[in-house]
Amino acid sequence: MGRTGLLRLLVGLRLTYPLAGWTGRSDGTGNVSGVVIHDPDDLLGRSAWSQDAGKLSSLLQSFETSMGSEHLGQFAVHAGVAFVDSDGLPRVTADHLAQELGFNGAEPGVLVALSAVSVYLAGSLLQADLPGGEEHLLESEAWLSAEALCRALLRSGDYISAAEAALRGLLQALTHSVESIAPHGNFKQKELDKWESEYQVGEVWLNMCGEKVCRELVLGDVRQLSDGFERYYHEALVYPALNLLGGQKRKVLILGGGDGGVATAALRFDTVEQIVNVDIDSFVTQAAAKWFPKVAAGLNDSRCEMLHLDAFSWVEEQYNSGRSTFDLVVIDFTDEPVKGAWSKKFFSEVRGLLTNDGIVVQNVGTIANPEDMRKLYGLHADVFPAVFPLHAMIPDYLGPYMLVLSSAKPLDPAAVNWDHWQRQQILGQYYGGAAQHHALFRHIPADVSRLLGLSLSLDEKAPSSVVRPLPFFKRGASGNEKVVVKVKGIDGSKVQVSTEGNSLSFYQDRDLLLDAKSLERDEVLVLPALAVLGSRAQSVLVLGGGTAGVAALALKWPTVEKIVVVEVDEVVLKVVRKHFPKQAEVLSDPRVELVLEDVFVWLTQDKRSFDLVVVNMLDQPWLPPRRTTRLPRTKAFFRLLMAKVASGGCLTQEAGSAAMPEQFGSMLSIHRSIFVSTWPMAMSSSSPQPAVPGDEFDGIYFRLPRLFLLSTVNVLSPLQASWELWQGFVDSGTVTTYYHPQMHVSLFTLPAEMQRRFDVPAPAIAAEDTEEPPSSHLVHTFMSEASGCSPDLLNDIPVTGRLLRRLATLGDLTVLGHLEHKFHPQGVTALLLVSESHLSIHTWPERGYAVVDVVSCKALQLITRNAMEME
Repeated sequence: MGRTGLLRLLVGLRLTYPLAGWTGRSDGTGNVSGVVIHDPDDLLGRSAWSQDAGKLSSLLQSFETSMGSEHLGQFAVHAGVAFVDSDGLPRVTADHLAQELGFNGAEPGVLVALSAVSVYLAGSLLQADLPGGEEHLLESEAWLSAEALCRALLRSGDYISAAEAALRGLLQALTHSVESIAPHGNFKQKELDKWESEYQVGEVWLNMCGEKVCRELVLGDVRQLSDGFERYYHEALVYPALNLLGGQKRKVLILGGGDGGVATAALRFDTVEQIVNVDIDSFVTQAAAKWFPKVAAGLNDSRCEMLHLDAFSWVEEQYNSGRSTFDLVVIDFTDEPVKGAWSKKFFSEVRGLLTNDGIVVQNVGTIANPEDMRKLYGLHADVFPAVFPLHAMIPDYLGPYMLVLSSAKPLDPAAVNWDHWQRQQILGQYYGGAAQHHALFRHIPADVSRLLGLSLSLDEKAPSSVVRPLPFFKRGASGNEKVVVKVKGIDGSKVQVSTEGNSLSFYQDRDLLLDAKSLERDEVLVLPALAVLGSRAQSVLVLGGGTAGVAALALKWPTVEKIVVVEVDEVVLKVVRKHFPKQAEVLSDPRVELVLEDVFVWLTQDKRSFDLVVVNMLDQPWLPPRRTTRLPRTKAFFRLLMAKVASGGCLTQEAGSAAMPEQFGSMLSIHRSIFVSTWPMAMSSSSPQPAVPGDEFDGIYFRLPRLFLLSTVNVLSPLQASWELWQGFVDSGTVTTYYHPQMHVSLFTLPAEMQRRFDVPAPAIAAEDTEEPPSSHLVHTFMSEASGCSPDLLNDIPVTGRLLRRLATLGDLTVLGHLEHKFHPQGVTALLLVSESHLSIHTWPERGYAVVDVVSCKALQLITRNAMEME
């Protein structure tokens, strides 16, 4: 939107002088809220001005009430609306205002001016130090719709309605209600089909999958798949195994999988020559063919044979006959089909159907049922010499969701011929190649690793196989969940403490904030950043940390000397002190400073900076807008946060989930425009999903993976963590639920479709498994070539410049400046100067070819070179 646009937003204007032709009031601080009218044709003079003035004043009152008490509380907003009809400005005050705003368009326009306090909410159009602060806001659907309506109303002479449209659009954009940030805010789930077979009850539902309407298959009240995200699950089941098996022709057996999703995924590999799919329930197959034709497409392939039989009996029969052998067996049952069906006998028979190098992959479920999980992995370990857990982040399921991959002979899960994968030319939705393959085997939650006896040692360089005997497992106390406390928090939030067995849980608006164990979310917010900072982590700021979960983890880091916790909700603090006394002790530690204050007000007053800033504030657009349900989504607010990050420090925050990728993309864009480096992270979580009316099966507003951002104010690669202090953290007695060093790199691996959409480079893989001898070279160089590239991209100077800067970030190189030259008719040479030397790129668009050279006086580790080459 240009400077002569019809509708312009200004934040940061102080009206401290008397205005002629205005109506409004003062807040007692010198900030005046009012309406300035420029009316050269005396349109208002010919109308009932007093009536219009009253309406405008009422509009402002309503706007301030909505933004203040209902949305951001002490994020005070004072509004003024200025109408400018033409370039002629006879009134001094209107002239002064219009010129200061830079609004000199020939057509009528509306200017909404907010006080300086709210600059941190909406950015600024005019201040030189805040360029482009409004872009994310003015691009929103709510704002664009308001602009169009306002334009039409201005041309009709209806000033009051135009002002109302402007303020309404501004309110929706600032509060980013779900209607304005998600295309499905008013979507209603709907049942499309229901049936009952001899074995189960099935349903098909209409739901939202990210930004698209999708269909979901539900069996026994449990979601099995959606046509929006089913490939996440089926690719995780199939692609790692087929890549490990390599390029020879392969036969695949599928037990269960009656919807056809596994078969369809496997048949994308040209090496698969035969599939036998055995599932007992023909009703599922019929429903899939009717409602999920793309999922079931593989069942129509001539290479696939579908048998509706009892899979257990069929396996026993084939084993006894010795007629069939398969390279890959995929077991895809909904749950244990018959109580006690999993047995050493069954898995021995399955192994008997495998070729010498055959692989079995099976869905396991979550650690919510630890005994069942432990039993299943133990049975695999009884039968197979190599048994590996895989962790897949599936948007259709709760998490962390586990699979098991077992082999008939010893297996190195990293031993993949990636040329074979590249030849398949498969555009994966979840699995895009080496990065996701590595993450599936390495991103194993800490509690799952301990349950299965896997080493969490820093010396462990490769994924561990599950072996007998498994560690002793002590069954926890169980019982029905009972509500102990239910009170209203600030702004009407629902605060609840529940007990189950001997465990207490603390919820706010159904978000789990505190539990008997460390929360996965808290660990990902703080521990990866501390590992990256190492000994530089001495001061930590936690915004919204009244439960002390993040602070408790940070206190255990050996070098942390000071933690400031800012919390606005006194009810949260009272509940923690009364029901979680050990947790409350953290807030009384002499190294912890607790501030009971509105975060925004505190940020504008406190002048300190911190090595780590953790934004632990909830962002819940599915709930009414309040201070406790919204995180300001503006560049100016994050500039304020960036000012709190010390040199060499970083900031972390949760930024959304797979259910609302537009919301995540908006936050990622803001971070990239403010910070020097920004790295997304993805994780699973067992925390409950938000439940709202009309979301019976969840999924409208929240789906795994949960997405986080780690941003830095200096060039820094979070992949190059230092682990010298980790042992001290462990020795402090801290037992993590989720995070540990072996998963660190894989945290920065997003699903393949998200990597493409948000232009996120895949982290380096496998280098952590390889030691390099020290280098004696004074200058280190390497060259990387790429072919088959897009000619348009190779001819684009900004694109090549961004690539070189990303490579410098990966290499932790200090950028000094850049040069570039555009050849005619096509071709680019770009040079990025760094303090260590330089990086350059040369492109030949007509050949789809490019060469990148990296020259550095600093040694580049193999993991860094791999990351650069992957990029």
